[in-house]
Order: sequence, then C-alpha cells, then structure tokens
Amino acid sequence: MNITPDLLTHQDGSPITPESWSQRRKELGDIIIDHQFGGMPPEPDSIDIIQRASSNVRHWPGVQYNTYEIRVSFTQNQVITLTLSLWIPPGDGPFPVLLDADGCWRYFNDDVISKILARGNIAASVDRTEAAADNKTEYRNTGLYRLFPDAKFGGCSAWAWAIHRCIDALTTFPKVTSDAIAITGHSRGGKTALLAGATDERIAITNPN
Repeated sequence: MNITPDLLTHQDGSPITPESWSQRRKELGDIIIDHQFGGMPPEPDSIDIIQRASSNVRHWPGVQYNTYEIRVSFTQNQVITLTLSLWIPPGDGPFPVLLDADGCWRYFNDDVISKILARGNIAASVDRTEAAADNKTEYRNTGLYRLFPDAKFGGCSAWAWAIHRCIDALTTFPKVTSDAIAITGHSRGGKTALLAGATDERIAITNPN
C-alpha cells in the first residue's frame, strides 16, 4: 500500500499554489503532529503575566534580570503556571530574543548568557518540566496532565506548548523585538524546539542542538 503523501497536492486533490501553501502546511502538520506526538494541548482561555522580580546583575553592568509568572487558565478554573526568566542587555531596545526551553538543566549558564547579551540579544529561559516532568514514569502525574488526565498528547507536545505560552508573553514586552524571537534546546529540548517552531509562525528561528 502506498501511503506516501503527495506534498504538492491538497487533501481534496487540488494542486498547490504558492498562495495556498499555508493551507497545505497546516494539512501536513495536522497529520504528522497527531500521529507522531499525539496532538497538541488545547489553547488557553486566558493568560496573565505577572512580574515577580527585577534586579540588576552585579557582574554585568547595565544588565537587568527579570522573572515572570505566566498564569495560564482554562475553563472550570484550571490553571497552570510557568516561570520565564529574562536577562536584558543595556539600552532602550527593543532587542531580539533567544529563548532556551531547558531551564531544567544547568547548561544555560553565565558563559552562554554573556555571549547572547554581548550580541545585543535578550537571553530568556523557561523550565519546560513545569508543563510536564521529564520523567517517563511520572510525567503523566504532573503539569498539564493534572488538568487533562485523559489527554493523548505526549510530553514533547506539552513542552512545545510551554514555549508557545512564553512567546505569548514575550510579544507583549516593549523591550522585545516581537518578530525576532529564536528558540533553542538540547536533546529532548531540541526536539521540543523543533515541534514548537513548526507549530508557531511567530518564532523567527528554530535552532535545536
């Protein structure tokens, strides 16, 4: 049985044109994401962004460190929170952003952050395990699965969803160049970055490691 899709033909058999490619892109994405990742978590009903703290970084003169709580709400009072951290270079901005989703690991350290800042970019980090634990035996007891215990989406989808919520927040910040947001991640975080970038056109660059 030949199940290879014709990439240049729509589901209804009509030919693809440059103008209709976005429609075909969505068709392919819906098939692949459902089959490989179990789909994506639902879009939230509302998002509240709360600045938790802001401070100067002593060893980087002029750099500001801000942390934010992203409070994501669904119907029936279902709420999950994510923590977004920003290191903002000196100046008025706006600045491009490099968002790392692997805040659960320590490799996004001062050496990495200093290089991002030196290039005039905001360094941003989120702990994707707030959306679902990076633990194959316990992940369905954490994060989004507490709100959606019967969900079919996998951990990678939950993590990519967390990146999307960070993009929601970043695009509201005056110091962020909203059309110059890049994302990265390592190993499983890299796969997460790929999925997040493929499912959110607000992300300008996806650079997995």
